[in-house]
Amino acid sequence: MNREQLKRELSEILEESVGEEFPELNESASLVDELKLDSVDLLSMTIEIQSRYGIVINAAEVAGIATVGDVLDVIAGKIAAKVRKAA
Repeated sequence: MNREQLKRELSEILEESVGEEFPELNESASLVDELKLDSVDLLSMTIEIQSRYGIVINAAEVAGIATVGDVLDVIAGKIAAKVRKAA
């Protein structure tokens, strides 16, 4: 799965989790300041990501997520690790 696909899916996840549309996600956009996500939104997003991709994002990783790009990095890294482990 390439980064653009992940970005589109993250937009879908955010729409499902938050109830707002995010058609054009900029990787440098702050989740809190620009997308206006609160702690409940971030938790919902994280749970949906974990469920959709079958990955676990620990508290330290969540704490390090500030931007859309950070979320994409975590998802891509976790998916790659999962694929390596399965091989």
